[in-house]
Amino acid sequence: MKTRTHNKTEEEVLRQHTRRKMTIIIAACTLLIVAGIVAVVLLVGRGRATVKGTLEQYYQTMYTDNGKGFDDMAECFAPDLSTDWYNNMTVFGMNFSALSSWRMESLEQVGGNVSCKVKITEQESGSATSLATTRQTYANAQALCDVIFQLNISGDTGSMVTHGVTEMVKINGKWYFVSTSIPMTVESRKGSSQEWYEQYGDEGLGN
Repeated sequence: MKTRTHNKTEEEVLRQHTRRKMTIIIAACTLLIVAGIVAVVLLVGRGRATVKGTLEQYYQTMYTDNGKGFDDMAECFAPDLSTDWYNNMTVFGMNFSALSSWRMESLEQVGGNVSCKVKITEQESGSATSLATTRQTYANAQALCDVIFQLNISGDTGSMVTHGVTEMVKINGKWYFVSTSIPMTVESRKGSSQEWYEQYGDEGLGN
């Protein structure tokens, strides 16, 4: 009887140990699933799925050496504008000097290690009537908005803050510019950017 009781106890301990293992495995799997969901949510919030993401892709490519080029800037414009913008900026793919000029000018104004950040200061959604009109041009348009944004460019020796205004459309989950003209106004300059302004006046970064 003692031997049987002893064997039964060992079996119970084994079962308990197995249950603990299963609990740990299930908990770990749950954490992985939750982490995956969070990662997906974060990724969806980045890139051109947001107004800010499109603005940052465009201006970071323009002013910083982020490994991207004219193709990445062109895709920020609505489909009917993208090719025309690209051809105008690159002389039909023959001359890419404009991008080098923008980046060189940012280096001259704020120094090395240029960073470019966008802050949305105002965003107003377009009306249902405006969206219906827009769908005559972009059948898959999902939303419209007017945006006022702040562009902060900084480097090792200076910084500058500008404001821009633009209209954007969301098509198939991505935001696009609907105009190739984006008015920009300088709000403030510091360090080498102010010195640059005192020497060159109202010449400024391209848009």
